[in-house]
Amino acid sequence: MKYENYLFKMLENQSNRMGSTNDPADHVSMDIPLLIRLFELVREDVKTDVDLHFVVEKIIALKNKGTLSMDDYTEIASGNRSGDSGQEPKMDPELESIRKLAGI
Repeated sequence: MKYENYLFKMLENQSNRMGSTNDPADHVSMDIPLLIRLFELVREDVKTDVDLHFVVEKIIALKNKGTLSMDDYTEIASGNRSGDSGQEPKMDPELESIRKLAGI
């Protein structure tokens, strides 16, 4: 057996072993609409690592329900994140003026 073939075979065996370990604690199932909306949530609203971990903890807490869907979104994205009081954040007066001028 050539050395390259031997290395390839070893790599293939290791890959098969890694793929065969199915730890359910590390798996969450969700439908595509929820996945897309969570990407939007992360892009638009999650500003810190703490916020991201909070969202992930909520997803993990819900995962035993089975496949998560948009019905679960409100619970996943709901308040209690760091610095989130459940109220709209106060707008900087200068930024508010710019928004009014822009018609936003």
